[in-house]
Amino acid sequence: MRIGNINLLSGQMTFPSTQNPSGGANILDDYEEGTWSPVLKFGGSATGITYATQSGYYTKIGNFVFFQLAIALTSKGAETGSATISIPIVSKNTGDAWGGVTYNYVSFAIGTGRITNGATIIQTDTQETAFADNSYIIASGFYMTE
Repeated sequence: MRIGNINLLSGQMTFPSTQNPSGGANILDDYEEGTWSPVLKFGGSATGITYATQSGYYTKIGNFVFFQLAIALTSKGAETGSATISIPIVSKNTGDAWGGVTYNYVSFAIGTGRITNGATIIQTDTQETAFADNSYIIASGFYMTE
């Protein structure tokens, strides 16, 4: 039996590819799962950075995005400055993105990371000098989107 986007026989519920926002605070109107290739930059540039691993997975439920990422470098490139890492969906632009990042496994001492409002990056206070050509990062987190 199928009612709208709910298939009772297979236990599935689907959402349209384009969100159909509702006015109801208690109505789930958006769900998405996907992958992306997280990009590491130093001082805003990725010149010369090469990867052995560059993978990310995310789930968006309503206005929250949950993510996991893995980056393993073969070259950190030649740029200088603080590190940023891309995230899959633009974060909330007003107020706080109410997010957090947990570095589950890293090959060097890494500082804090925060989700930048209205952007698709994790801003860190870690400089490129902390990275080596064989550095790796496994991280997870969450944040709000519009």
